[in-house]
Amino acid sequence: MSFTRDQALEVFHRRYPPDTVHWFTIIDTLPDRFRSYQDPTNCWFILFLENPLPMRLGPSRIVVVSKRTGEVFCDGVANDEG
Repeated sequence: MSFTRDQALEVFHRRYPPDTVHWFTIIDTLPDRFRSYQDPTNCWFILFLENPLPMRLGPSRIVVVSKRTGEVFCDGVANDEG
């Protein structure tokens, strides 16, 4: 079974309810600046910003969901600032 985009979003929103997320995008290719000790493959990559108040500068966050199992591979900073 392969987890669909919508199923990956369900996994994401269980961790981060919609009212806590200011912006998000979901892609199925490794983001350019994202670095991990292992480069995940066959995953959904959800880049997002939490509610912006108080306003701050900093990196996006990322949740990486396996397309094969639906498990969260990574939940952390996307290292995309700058």
